[in-house]
Amino acid sequence: MTSKKFQLYLSKLPQAQDKDGFIEWSHCDSTLFSGLLGSIKGIQVNLLAARSNEGQWFRRSLKQPACFPNHSKSTISRDMLLGVAWWAWANKRLDVIEGVIKYAFSHWFMMGDAVDFKTKWGRCLISPSLLSLYCRLSRALGGPNRWWITWIPVDVGPPQKGFTAHLQVLSILLNFLATKKASAHELKIINTLRQRDDYNALFAATHFLMTGSSPSYQHAMKLLRNPNWFPKDRLPLSSDRKTSWLWQRQWGDDYRPSSSVPAIQHHGGDYLFVYALLNEMIGE
Repeated sequence: MTSKKFQLYLSKLPQAQDKDGFIEWSHCDSTLFSGLLGSIKGIQVNLLAARSNEGQWFRRSLKQPACFPNHSKSTISRDMLLGVAWWAWANKRLDVIEGVIKYAFSHWFMMGDAVDFKTKWGRCLISPSLLSLYCRLSRALGGPNRWWITWIPVDVGPPQKGFTAHLQVLSILLNFLATKKASAHELKIINTLRQRDDYNALFAATHFLMTGSSPSYQHAMKLLRNPNWFPKDRLPLSSDRKTSWLWQRQWGDDYRPSSSVPAIQHHGGDYLFVYALLNEMIGE
């Protein structure tokens, strides 16, 4: 049942993609979700369409109208760079990872521009933990050993909520997949989030991948079989559930049908990504 659904969603995915394979291509967080989608085997996303000739990354393809300053307060943000990291690691693009690291070094760690300094500092400054993650990915793909950076933990904070919890899990999981290592703190974070947010298939899948927990695998698959979120014969609609990427949201209205008319067709990328994680379909 689930395998057939995966193939169906995969076959209908081009309906939601632009010419470079981006999803949510008209939105200003497209680089994140397109990068996650492009980490799945067999899905082609030319994420480089969001990078300038100078090596600067943007929120969506440069073939689309610019997000900044009319639609976003910044040209880039750390969550977009996390999407780049997933795409580059899964596709073994050491050159892309090294490009981000070198751009950071040559621009005083400021990865873009923003409407004011406070916003620029808050959104465009690559954090020490994200830079550490990039350097770990580089090392895993045969790049240099930047031990003076990789000693910085990928995560040291408490369990987050909503979209920040989503980013927290993606960072911890990517580090684990690349290095095969996880700290006691990271394992505690994942276990806490899995138990607290038991509606989140990404959190359950991450717990399975990092611990081998069979109950977490079964729970994640059960959530993917929910016909209210993931119909078996078509892509999800906003009349099924409001948001297009469930795992970045806390339990609430985003998981329930929207009354908007006409209904918006979702891309199903949230389903495809977690299914791929559970079935070893991330990477080349």
